[in-house]
Amino acid sequence: MTGPRGIKMSHIEEANARVLMELIEILLVCQNCDYQISELLKVANCVLKREEFFKLMAQYDVFKKNVCILEALIDEVEVPLKMVQILAMKTMVRELKREFDGLIVMLDMANNRIDQDDIDFEKAEVIHCLLDQVEFDVIDFDDFETNSEAQHLVLKVVDESEHDVRYTSFKMLRITGFEKRVDAYAYALQHGISKDMVVSR
Repeated sequence: MTGPRGIKMSHIEEANARVLMELIEILLVCQNCDYQISELLKVANCVLKREEFFKLMAQYDVFKKNVCILEALIDEVEVPLKMVQILAMKTMVRELKREFDGLIVMLDMANNRIDQDDIDFEKAEVIHCLLDQVEFDVIDFDDFETNSEAQHLVLKVVDESEHDVRYTSFKMLRITGFEKRVDAYAYALQHGISKDMVVSR
């Protein structure tokens, strides 16, 4: 194998180059997968069933943690790579590929449902409205199921200190529904929520 200036590379350098190239490729794949999953989670309520949603959340959480570990390993890379570094990275890449395959199954299932119009269009319309109103990573699944048909929705975005551990570090949207606008505004005022976070259907 020849280096960038036509200099013949040693076997160690070739092995290092292969490992680093594999790491770059898997990180690019992970970044693309991360983007697609994060987009799916925003609209999950109209595409996935409850058990599918929480299964995806659990898989995605493990995936993101392992990506962070791999990124930390790469940050500590010193060329030439030590054998222990190569083994650690190879192990992490293998785990990520396995997790990636599981996420792809969920993405394919969701995309097939969307392609076949096998989604809840009324919920999709509400989610579209919410995305225009506020920035969030995921909607509290049970909140949405309970309140999405209400005429007036009070929105609150919470971090991991305020929500169910199953939502890990996501910025989650909590929803409380009311049939009367005055009740929605009263609830918002009582809980220190801006009136701008009250949405009427």
